[in-house]
Amino acid sequence: MKTVLSVFLVATAALLAAGCGRSASGSSVTGSVTYNGNPVTGGSMLFHGKDKPYPASLGADGKYTCPVIPPGDYTVTIDTKWLEKAAAGDAASTIKDMANQGVTDQDLAKGFKDLAKAHEMNKAIANLKYVAIPKKYADAKTSGLTVTVESGSTTKDLQLTD
Repeated sequence: MKTVLSVFLVATAALLAAGCGRSASGSSVTGSVTYNGNPVTGGSMLFHGKDKPYPASLGADGKYTCPVIPPGDYTVTIDTKWLEKAAAGDAASTIKDMANQGVTDQDLAKGFKDLAKAHEMNKAIANLKYVAIPKKYADAKTSGLTVTVESGSTTKDLQLTD
């Protein structure tokens, strides 16, 4: 189980590094995610743009960040199921689910270049807890969550409900 979880954590770090790496735009988006008023304490979070999805890190305190993302309109998805799957040793299916969201092998390859970030991610994952949220938030067609990222810094808190 440790090996499967380690592979998953490295892949997650790769996704984060690939999607929210430095770009010429200099824009970023941060905020918090709550469900019925309580922090969502981990999960995968994607900003679906016109060209591709941009992953954001969602921490144990319910705060998220994507340090650099092009300005524009995004549909946001949040999926906490991978935490439940990872705890059960099913990280491989979670990686496949994330790949089905449009993150390419090329994006993953870029992310694996920074193993130090993967190590940091391993530590951060240990503090995340599974919070069940409605399934609709995991699908870009049904999430209903949108964010407009402006040039510079954008802050947007997301409040999930039933």
